[in-house]
Amino acid sequence: MINMMLTQHTQRFMKKIWILDMEKQTQNKPNLTQNKANSKPIKPKTKPIQTQSMLSMAAHKPAIKPLSLSTFRFTSPASKCIISSKMLSLNSQKVLLLISYIIVCLCTGCAFNPITGQQELMLFPEKQDLEIGQQYAPEIEKELGGKIEDEDLQNYIDSVGQKIARISHRPNWEYHYVAVNDKSINASALPGGYIFITKGMLEKLQSESQLAAILAHETAHVVARDTSNAISNQIGLSLILAAATSGQSSGAVMTAAELSRRIIGLRYSRQDEREADIAGLDYMVVAGYNPYGIIETMKMLEAQRKETVVEFLSSHPPPGNRIAYLSQRIKTKNHNLDVLNIGKQQYSNAVLDRLITQD
Repeated sequence: MINMMLTQHTQRFMKKIWILDMEKQTQNKPNLTQNKANSKPIKPKTKPIQTQSMLSMAAHKPAIKPLSLSTFRFTSPASKCIISSKMLSLNSQKVLLLISYIIVCLCTGCAFNPITGQQELMLFPEKQDLEIGQQYAPEIEKELGGKIEDEDLQNYIDSVGQKIARISHRPNWEYHYVAVNDKSINASALPGGYIFITKGMLEKLQSESQLAAILAHETAHVVARDTSNAISNQIGLSLILAAATSGQSSGAVMTAAELSRRIIGLRYSRQDEREADIAGLDYMVVAGYNPYGIIETMKMLEAQRKETVVEFLSSHPPPGNRIAYLSQRIKTKNHNLDVLNIGKQQYSNAVLDRLITQD
């Protein structure tokens, strides 16, 4: 086995292709039980594999001799990001698809994540985040029941969000915080600074600090470009797999509505969620909010999970262990909680009372 460094993005792609290749090998392996009585056994024309590390592999070889691929190692000229990859057993078609995929990645290079301080592989350059947001925000808003028709409520939601945005790692970006009519308990982010919070979520929150917790968490996803990264992973893989099965890239083209539904249900990695939790907590405090707002929100979500389906938790990890590490961070930072805003009355006046009036 060849030891090498794989980026998380490329490693997931490699695993998918490897699984597909192994499935194809299984389908193509010869049936040894149907030889006729007078038939002579067919001797393999290839030499037996002598490498010790390969002895544990399946005994039957694929009908088509695979092409073994040695290490790929590329360095993007635009950054210090190194992409390495290895394939165990690929036919020539998959090799070409892999090379095409890597070339696409190299053309865009890597992007700096200010939350982690690391270079990360991205399919979309930063300038396209805003274009994606502008293109799909109206469709996502529509999918979520449309904007709540209350200008004062919308201004309040946006004002809390803008406090978070101004002290984030990307304060110069333009952010839009929108309350939508969807009854599910949810919030979602779109590249380019578009963040949506549902009516169902607003009805369950009890203070401005809890609202800030949700908006800060989603803002952190935007700042880290987690949504952009998730979209690039999904779209890039879809294009390649569609080309592999149909031979046409057009089969992977998605409509705005289809992509919007996928964005709403995007799942981030646990590492992404932890980083967004920590960054969101820090954003809250710097913006002047009591950090226990995020603990209270997690407890609310955990309680709701026992009673009904919580859409927010379908794309986020369970609150249990998140409460533990967030509480530990609050204690470690020794925040002066007396001067940090909770805002129960402000939230009740600006949101809860107005939602009741609308109903």
